[in-house]
Amino acid sequence: MFKLLTYILAISLFTGCTSNKYSQLTQNTFDNLGQIAVVPFENYSNNPNAGLIVSDQLASELMINTNLNILSPEKVRLLLAPFAGKILTAKKMANIIKSQTIITGTVTEYRYKTGVSQKPAIGMTVYMLNVATNKIIWSANCAKSNNNIFGSNSLGHLTQQQCAKIVQNLIPKTNKNNQIKKRNFKNKK
Repeated sequence: MFKLLTYILAISLFTGCTSNKYSQLTQNTFDNLGQIAVVPFENYSNNPNAGLIVSDQLASELMINTNLNILSPEKVRLLLAPFAGKILTAKKMANIIKSQTIITGTVTEYRYKTGVSQKPAIGMTVYMLNVATNKIIWSANCAKSNNNIFGSNSLGHLTQQQCAKIVQNLIPKTNKNNQIKKRNFKNKK
């Protein structure tokens, strides 16, 4: 019994709490994505910049790891700047940015957990929207808390890892269009 408890304790120390879920909501939706804009995410966390940080990181991962036509986050912000403080629908944003596809989402958690270890935690939901049909064609959500004793102590590193996993999941769905760069997606520690 003591060995079993020791084993369970060791496993819990070396693994983090994680939850990732991905789904493709309709069939044949990754044809003709056109220009894709990753717009700033809604922020429901206590960090005032979490929505921008996570959406920029996701856009970066998409630009680095795919051949999809991703509009730069800088350009997206510049085009949306005149509408700051106004509530815009995804379709309205797409018309302003002139993109056929919008990636948007929410950040539900972006913080260091309180306590002795101050481990990072992130939670997000991501949606890919076909503007012409106004339908969500792909979605993902993930939550990760780095609880292991050898894990990263950086919220930025954890954000990068989770965005990379989201992009990695998206790749098989777009690969038939030859839009993906060949790359090894193993997370670097």
